[in-house]
Amino acid sequence: MHRFCFIAFSLLLLLLVVPSSPASSHTLKITVVDVGSGSCSIAQLPGDEGIVIFDAGYWRGKRCIQALDALIGNKKIALIVLSHSDADHIGDAASILANYKVETILRTGVKRNSKTWRDFDQAVRKAERTGTKVYDASQSSLPGLEFSFGEASITIIYGKQRWDGEHLSSSEARNAVSIVAKLEYAGRAVLFPGDAVGRKPGAANDSCSYSEKEMVLNNAVLSLDADILLAPHHGSDSSSSSCFIKAVSPEYVIFQSGHRYGHPSLSAKKRYTQHGVPISHIFRTDFKDAEDSPYDWEDSRYEACKDLPGDDDIGITITNKGEPLVEYRTPERDNCSL
Repeated sequence: MHRFCFIAFSLLLLLLVVPSSPASSHTLKITVVDVGSGSCSIAQLPGDEGIVIFDAGYWRGKRCIQALDALIGNKKIALIVLSHSDADHIGDAASILANYKVETILRTGVKRNSKTWRDFDQAVRKAERTGTKVYDASQSSLPGLEFSFGEASITIIYGKQRWDGEHLSSSEARNAVSIVAKLEYAGRAVLFPGDAVGRKPGAANDSCSYSEKEMVLNNAVLSLDADILLAPHHGSDSSSSSCFIKAVSPEYVIFQSGHRYGHPSLSAKKRYTQHGVPISHIFRTDFKDAEDSPYDWEDSRYEACKDLPGDDDIGITITNKGEPLVEYRTPERDNCSL
């Protein structure tokens, strides 16, 4: 009898000391990787649901796969969304597919002549032959697709194989078909819009066109509303139209930017602040960068700073109670090549 009581008491102590499920397992964590002039975000899903990757980095450097290597542990890659075919969004995709098993891939199917795209395309085809499910906009409609990962979910808002609207240059037409995905958890949402196009650079402030306009017109069916927005096209003036910002109504905005192309633009930043996003809720992966006017808008930038990739990763955390936190994850934010 005494032995039974001792065992029962020991089990009770074990339950009190070791929680059955750590709080961190019920938290969504996203790393917006500072890849320079490109795009890569890695979401660690709550529970044991694995990892989702939104775009795969710039073709120069291996920052996206290096970040993945550091985060993945024994987790599976449940999904990788490649918003479009430009090399600054698929740079490490072939390497990721060569090194890791990916359960599902989404892509537009737009073909390119670059070596980066050819390597990526071959890697996707090989993955498909070995059991990876591939959704390709050239073969099926993507908007409306939903993926459930326990208590988290992803909805595809937009994505085409070919731009069929008002005339755009070939490069802008590739951007305009970008796959747009919304990740939701605990009543919060994060929107990943790729390089969606919404206006002509320098157009009137209330200009609303192209793929952003199409999404806004379909907003009642596939809602754009999100708490956290990764600004379209790195903050280019060709995106972040006023109608799009109003439909999303973000609390936080993140610019995936780098010194090379003059992103983010002052005009895009102003449109967000005019729609009520406080400057303290605007983040950029080229913190302290300094480029020629009109691209600079940081009051505290470093003169002549050409911000290098790798020092301005941005973290997004959403708890199971729906509490969001956006912050710079890396302590050193002054990586400049003067």
